Amino acid sequence: MRRCCYIWLVLFVLWICPQVSPVKAVRQSSAVVQYQTWLKDLGFYRGPIDGVAGPLTSKAVRTFQKTKGLQVDGVVGPRTLAALRKAWEDKKRADNTYTVRKGDTLGGIANRFGVAVSDLCRWNGIRDADLIRPGQKIKTKEPPEVAKKKPVPAPLPSAAPASPPISPPASPPASPDDQARSDPAWECFLPSGGERIPNLRGARVAITFNDGPDTQATGAILDMLARHEARGTFFLIGEKVNQAPDMARRIAAAGHEIGNHSYGHKPLVGKPLADIEGDLAACQGAIRTVTGHSPVLFRPPGGAMDETTNLAARRQGLQTVFWHNLGVTDDSPLAPEALASAIATRCRDGTIVMLHADRPQTAATVSILLDLLKGAGAHLVTLSELR
Repeated sequence: MRRCCYIWLVLFVLWICPQVSPVKAVRQSSAVVQYQTWLKDLGFYRGPIDGVAGPLTSKAVRTFQKTKGLQVDGVVGPRTLAALRKAWEDKKRADNTYTVRKGDTLGGIANRFGVAVSDLCRWNGIRDADLIRPGQKIKTKEPPEVAKKKPVPAPLPSAAPASPPISPPASPPASPDDQARSDPAWECFLPSGGERIPNLRGARVAITFNDGPDTQATGAILDMLARHEARGTFFLIGEKVNQAPDMARRIAAAGHEIGNHSYGHKPLVGKPLADIEGDLAACQGAIRTVTGHSPVLFRPPGGAMDETTNLAARRQGLQTVFWHNLGVTDDSPLAPEALASAIATRCRDGTIVMLHADRPQTAATVSILLDLLKGAGAHLVTLSELR
């Protein structure tokens, strides 16, 4: 009898198990991570940022929808998503803070908020503008406590001096150029009219080039640099070095600095450490074999950077270097004259300019830019000389 019961129990289990649906694996979503982050920043959500639209997330969405007069269904559709984004951006503007995301550069953040990189460094106590980490909070406006520490200029005297000043001996009137150069705040006006660049006497500016070498465009750039007796820094792609070895050797022979720009110019963020190291090592090997130089500087493709990429670069003996986003790049449709003028007006001591070595218009832009910078008194240096 007991054996009969066991048999019936086994048969029942075998019958009932196929009827039970298997437990599905919980799938994470980057979109859910995004709106969970917004909800948390806005104070509606207190759960983990896990990318899973669970009960806590749904409850937070319904609460947000109710406060905004939206349909309360717990679903993040287009209207709810747009309202969340707007509310989050409004809060960040009010807080004057920005949370760093993967791929952000300090120059890009500065350009987004219309401030200088040097100001962001000062307000946030950042010593190295090239190293910021995802999740880091960046103040995008001068904190009140910093503003209070600024020296207040002394007021001008309200009354004339008791005795008239002694007139200097008569001398020939100075030319407008001499008058401008005698004033520490003089500015150079560009030939096109209203634009102007600051006094750059003694200022160091480094012009860098990504995505080379190119058999035609890079050659024209080298001609312009030679004509102005200037040196630049070229971040070369290993694959292109193997395709255009003569141009790579010409860059090295002219005394320009060479940096590592990855082997295949593919995104490195999110890849395993071993894969990134292999890519950078392949680029190092290609450059060393063709030019005899071993780069010490690295610039990630597209400027996208994470901690793993930075670690891989360090393990290859490379220092990661970005550039200053000046609010204008050669990705814009500007003509060479307008582009060079726009860049020149934004240069200061220590500015790193980034152009592309594989674009036909770059040579003309470089020629005009070098004329403008030299006319303002700037010293053109390589990145190593700048740092």
